[in-house]
Amino acid sequence: MQVELIDQKGQYFIAELDGYCCPHIEWIQQRKLIDSLPLEQKKFYWEA
Repeated sequence: MQVELIDQKGQYFIAELDGYCCPHIEWIQQRKLIDSLPLEQKKFYWEA
């Protein structure tokens, strides 16, 4: 399973649940950003 994320600069990167293919710090920052969003926006980010 992969999750496609978009960072604040509009860049796309893929985070694999069993590892990282993007810088670890960026993934943590993106995760904190998503965790801080309202549930409706989380659905937008995490919808497959």
